[in-house]
Amino acid sequence: MIFVCYTWIVSNQNLPSFLIRMGLAFVFLYAAVYMTFAPEKYIIYFPDFMRTLVPGNPLLHIFAIFEVVLSVFLIIGRFTFIAAIISFLTMLALTVVNLDKFSVLFRNVSIILSALALVILSKKNEQ
Repeated sequence: MIFVCYTWIVSNQNLPSFLIRMGLAFVFLYAAVYMTFAPEKYIIYFPDFMRTLVPGNPLLHIFAIFEVVLSVFLIIGRFTFIAAIISFLTMLALTVVNLDKFSVLFRNVSIILSALALVILSKKNEQ
């Protein structure tokens, strides 16, 4: 049984892409659910100009829907290249506009680099 699993893992060239997609989808889904139930903990990560344009909870709900849709594309593996670019840009933007909170958001660097790796892997698979 272990040999069969090992052989499948070694021979499956799509496994790295799959694992990265599931990891990114988890991050976005977790945030979408958590911000719905604890909006006061997430609203601080949105810049003032965004909170001025769209007040509190509606902004979070719109962003949560965006994250769920992005996660669905990551999970099903369709339009992976585009989903990876959007994941990369989303996490990069959230981190850059919150550099004053970097001591909490430093983990985003790993997520940003994972999304970038998925961009590279998915572009390779398209060719």
